[in-house]
Amino acid sequence: MASPCKPSGSKPATRQSSGSKLAAFVGGGREFAESEVPTYRGVMKRGRLLQELSGIREGVDKQGYPVRDIAKDLTPMVLAQWKKSNAQFAPPVVVIDRSVTRRIDNFWKQVSEVVRDSN
Repeated sequence: MASPCKPSGSKPATRQSSGSKLAAFVGGGREFAESEVPTYRGVMKRGRLLQELSGIREGVDKQGYPVRDIAKDLTPMVLAQWKKSNAQFAPPVVVIDRSVTRRIDNFWKQVSEVVRDSN
């Protein structure tokens, strides 16, 4: 039987090799777990899901969805999830919206830098 690889030994392009390195590092996009407060990794996965869905719905590539916009879109989701887990998770107990957005934005950029430097 013929091998799917080229005779020269090079591998065919796959979604994993041609896709986002961030997805390989963090994992695929997914919703928040209903009963848990989201971790940074959970927020990153939800952001990846937003990227994937924006590309499908609006025909926008991932580069056309800036990290700052992802962070702004994720902020109300994170705050809603916090409120679900404990009704007292509201300012001044937790940080305000702008701070959440800034933290998500900074963390996303740090992870992206680590992923870029690991290649």
